[in-house]
Amino acid sequence: MLEQLKQDLCGNTQFRVRRSPDVKREFFGYVGAFLNERGWQGRPDGDFKQVTNLIFGDERKAKVLITAHYDTPKTGYTAPNFYVTNDRGYAADWVIGAGILTAVFGGATAAYKTAKHFKQNGWPYAAGWLGLMAAYTAASFTIDNKFNFNDNTSGCIALLGIADWVAKNRPELRDQIAIVFFDQEESGLRGSKKFNKALLSSLAPEVLSQKLLLNFDCVGGRDSLFRLYTNTPEGLAIARKVRAHSDRADFLTYQTNHFPSDSSSFKAFPALSFISVKNSPLPGLEKLSDTHSKRDNFLDTAMVREYIDLTAAFLGEYL
Repeated sequence: MLEQLKQDLCGNTQFRVRRSPDVKREFFGYVGAFLNERGWQGRPDGDFKQVTNLIFGDERKAKVLITAHYDTPKTGYTAPNFYVTNDRGYAADWVIGAGILTAVFGGATAAYKTAKHFKQNGWPYAAGWLGLMAAYTAASFTIDNKFNFNDNTSGCIALLGIADWVAKNRPELRDQIAIVFFDQEESGLRGSKKFNKALLSSLAPEVLSQKLLLNFDCVGGRDSLFRLYTNTPEGLAIARKVRAHSDRADFLTYQTNHFPSDSSSFKAFPALSFISVKNSPLPGLEKLSDTHSKRDNFLDTAMVREYIDLTAAFLGEYL
């Protein structure tokens, strides 16, 4: 089944870039047909022109929300993704941001100073450098990257695999689970923030506090290590219970103040993110496996299966 899903979502160019309203609508039709067959009824929370989450089940009554973002990165020409894997949280984004600003304005300054050193007018050279950086930025937001197998087709397949397991093995759990595909994670977690706002406005705090969110983001990359992140001590305790169902030595759990995935949009209840990483040559850092690059053209379905199996084991115990 996972290989067929991989073929449909990675091999079929129809779903390679999930950014336009038409493709998102077709994607909803695809996952909707799959989930309808397994007992979940769903709806798009939007018109596909704006932020449109795909919700299957009753998110207000569900005890567990199983989520992934279904939108794809805007391009394959952005900076690599590094992040800190300890309680200091996601600090490297500020470092990368500072590096980009240094490259843009420092480069312009260097071009100006170099031209002046050779007794030339430095402003055209500085303007040329800024123009080059502007062209690069424009390309970063306009050129589609058709290779986003790990980010986040892998997470979407994980959700479908978990739904399939529930339908075949524990159908009585279906009413306690809602499956949600978030939109526009790549544009500032907009889908998960919208979803969280709706929950906060419709449910009492004591009801919200009983929920749990399991988010799957980049869980099928090359040569990856298993990670599970959360934002609260309560979440960390649950993450350790999930971890107990795996015998992987490379499966670590972390509590961080911020993590750049949809789980960080939720504070009223424990929210966990499953993610696979690769070691970085930079001390203290790890990186996402080939995401936001042309190398994101590989999907390890055996790894996705591991995430599905351990989640199934946990859900059977938790619910």
